[in-house]
Amino acid sequence: MPDAQRSRTPRPAMSDSPERTPAIPYRRYRRVAGVLAILFAFAAIPAAGCSSSSSGSSNDSSRPRYIEDYTAGDYASAYASAAAAAQDSRTSSASREHAMLIAGQAAHAMKNNSQAGAWLHKVSGSQDPLVRGKARATLGLMALEDGNTARGAELLDDASGTLVGDEAARCGLFAGDAYRSLGQESNALACYRRASESARNDAVLREEIAGRLEGKTPARGGTVIGYAQGQGSSPANSMQPPFTLQLGAFSNSHFAEQHVVKVRSQADRMALGTPKIVPIVRSGKVLHAVRVGRFTSRVDAERVRSSFPGSIIVSDS
Repeated sequence: MPDAQRSRTPRPAMSDSPERTPAIPYRRYRRVAGVLAILFAFAAIPAAGCSSSSSGSSNDSSRPRYIEDYTAGDYASAYASAAAAAQDSRTSSASREHAMLIAGQAAHAMKNNSQAGAWLHKVSGSQDPLVRGKARATLGLMALEDGNTARGAELLDDASGTLVGDEAARCGLFAGDAYRSLGQESNALACYRRASESARNDAVLREEIAGRLEGKTPARGGTVIGYAQGQGSSPANSMQPPFTLQLGAFSNSHFAEQHVVKVRSQADRMALGTPKIVPIVRSGKVLHAVRVGRFTSRVDAERVRSSFPGSIIVSDS
């Protein structure tokens, strides 16, 4: 078996640290054919001052273990190590906030909104604009999931004024969808316009925003409101195309080779090419991931994934 697989606030300057943290997760969603997933990318959070505790750090002292685990989709481990780091007296105040944020997001990914809210509310007023913005954005999505559309719109709108670039644009798009569903068209258009001004690198995001401004709101399942109410689908990670399917990750290369043999015939039947073994790092350990296929959209990858039970979609970088 595989191993564990209104008033706008000034936009503050962002850290230019190269460290990346994971995306705000979504839950309880189903795929809607033809709907392009809207990615919520996570900007850099500096790793300086992280706890020296083994609970909070991986072998690479510059990258906390909980970020590695979260990025790998191991939310239970991410939650455990982030919570431990947040409660460790040796953790700096800044790193404690980062750990609380990831603990909240990991709990959200595991469908535990009560636990997620307990962590996220603690940092929703952080002086760090990255932490504050991401916490409030996640709380906004949780509010939408709970049917509190007005509160969700308010939190996402606020987050769009705290974050920058594509992150701010996504929050603005989501807030606009929420306002539009409430019949507050002027607020929705204001959010879409600000989102259009903020959008930078994501061409799909820019297209989505332009469509909203032209009044081309997609079917309910294609908006953040539809996603939150189980009528659409959105990815859990801040991945960019192309995508591939990861069929398993093994600590022993021999087991990985055996898995390649096991899935090769199915891959051939589906014209996906020969499965490959790719070394990855998870929780400080090198694993041998078995991957197959190359897809230009997450929608295409989702259509194939059901043929490989237990597989996950990852970036083919």
